[in-house]
Amino acid sequence: MVVLLEGFMLRAYVAGILVATILPTVGNFIVPKRLSVISDMAAHVTFGALALATLLNLVAQDLILYGVTALSVIGALWLVRAGGYSGDIAAAIFLALGAATASIALSLGSRLSLQGILFGSILLVGWEEVVSAAAVLAVIGLTLAARYKALLLYVLSGELTRLRGYRPELIEVLLALLSSMAIVSSIKLLGVLMVTALTVIPVASASSLATSMKRSVVLSIAIAQYSVLSGLSLSYFVGFPPGAMTVLTALTALLVTSLLSRVGVRF
Repeated sequence: MVVLLEGFMLRAYVAGILVATILPTVGNFIVPKRLSVISDMAAHVTFGALALATLLNLVAQDLILYGVTALSVIGALWLVRAGGYSGDIAAAIFLALGAATASIALSLGSRLSLQGILFGSILLVGWEEVVSAAAVLAVIGLTLAARYKALLLYVLSGELTRLRGYRPELIEVLLALLSSMAIVSSIKLLGVLMVTALTVIPVASASSLATSMKRSVVLSIAIAQYSVLSGLSLSYFVGFPPGAMTVLTALTALLVTSLLSRVGVRF
């Protein structure tokens, strides 16, 4: 057990806890709006933007990634609200654009690690990435604390949001900014596939048991952290990729919560 708390494993555990707090927290404001696929879309857009930025040797890449990803989420939400598209169609449009951009950039010689960006490299994380993730978590936490009521109303109903004196358009922009921060900060550690899984699966698990939004947030974070910590530990002992083990653990939690929900367990 001591060896798991030394060196690269300690950094991986800390980074995993931070990311497993960030993603489901934001996911609780996306999944109930039937916009789960937007997390996958944003991850692919980040993938495409990162591949292009690497190809062009652009400076301030993180700032570019935050901006591009936020604009893609704003665009998808606008298509849903003003364009009459369903959430999955709106997300698919930008997802295809991100994937196409990544494919072109890689074909032109982008030095991006495809394995790392798809499946993450949390075992190679340094303390700089850990500090960066902690800063993102702090910003997201403070923002949610300040604008929780407006975001909750937006999740319930755009019309109700307007009636209570808030502008849904501005709430959409805020949600897009939070989503982009969560995904961009997590994707280098967990990869495209894991970011989507931790944004959606723990929230789906918690929603079947939680009786309020706040309880859903707390429970989804607990499930995500359990999944990450268990996945990392199992990966260390059995040698399988940590991302795969984390996803399998999260899916097991989803099965357990579904069974508990069927017998009437609620929190």
